[in-house]
Amino acid sequence: MPDTDMPGYDFRHFELPRATDRLCQASCLNEAKCQAWTFVKPNTYSIHAVCWLKSRVPDKQANTCCVSGVR
Repeated sequence: MPDTDMPGYDFRHFELPRATDRLCQASCLNEAKCQAWTFVKPNTYSIHAVCWLKSRVPDKQANTCCVSGVR
């Protein structure tokens, strides 16, 4: 979901080696606990792109900072 943030229920976050939401999505798919994810574009939360993995599916909020998805 482009331009969508899903704040809350974070259980892990990390910087990504490349600024692509597909890496964040793949990380979620590889973790059984992950139910949703949010990719935060570079220079928003950090100078790097950051992936937030979520243990539940939070409510969606429109925000150009992010791309989010559900497992």
